[in-house]
Amino acid sequence: MAERRPLVTFGGDVQEMPSGDTVPLTTLDATLTALAGLATGANQVPYSTGADTFSQAALTAYARTLLDDANAATARQTLGVRIANPPLQAGQYYFTASPGYVTTLGGSGVGSLRLAPWVLDAPVSLVRIGAEVTTAGEVGAKLRLAIYSDDGTGEPGTVILDSGQVAADAVGSVEVVISVTLPAGILWIGAVIQNVTTTQPGLRAISNWTPPVPIKAGPTVPAAGATAVGRLSTGQTGALSSPLSGLAPAGLAPRIFVKVA
Repeated sequence: MAERRPLVTFGGDVQEMPSGDTVPLTTLDATLTALAGLATGANQVPYSTGADTFSQAALTAYARTLLDDANAATARQTLGVRIANPPLQAGQYYFTASPGYVTTLGGSGVGSLRLAPWVLDAPVSLVRIGAEVTTAGEVGAKLRLAIYSDDGTGEPGTVILDSGQVAADAVGSVEVVISVTLPAGILWIGAVIQNVTTTQPGLRAISNWTPPVPIKAGPTVPAAGATAVGRLSTGQTGALSSPLSGLAPAGLAPRIFVKVA
């Protein structure tokens, strides 16, 4: 059998080393040597800790689902996050829901508190809260405005603001002076008609609106054509209950506005 000699490179050409010859060893590359010294394992990625020194970090299967995203929009979808809204500006009024269409909520039921979700990306201090009366109620008719926390399950939790009663027996926007700082997160905001025996006031209401959180439809199959923009609690004829009980879907809810401190 013919003798096979090691191959070596001289001046860029690969040649067979002559029998008996020796080749001087060159200095090993420090970077490659350091990398070779890592005790590699599954779900690990090397990283540099200094000049020619390396360590490893965990690279989980979940992290790889983010690394392979081609752009920021896809990465947000993977993370389940959205772009934050611009901060609310001091001294400005804001609608807590801005639907493409508004309607009138008439005969909403005395004592029926209707709340719609409102998502805040940062804490905010408010100095006014109000709603629009579209048709006057009987003399002495009242409106009570409310803000509730979320209980962590997508339902109104405990009361943050009970505005007290404001007159609802004349057409126009009505507001209450308040002083409250709201936390970031999901809140529930709305109103209830009180002090009425015959003629209820009509309220400007939100419609054709996609709530920022899923709204519970209940444990049974929803009726054909049913809609839900918020949650409803009946029996609220005085100071607001906290927490609420017997919550049900609300097909309409008052359009509420607030003013930032």
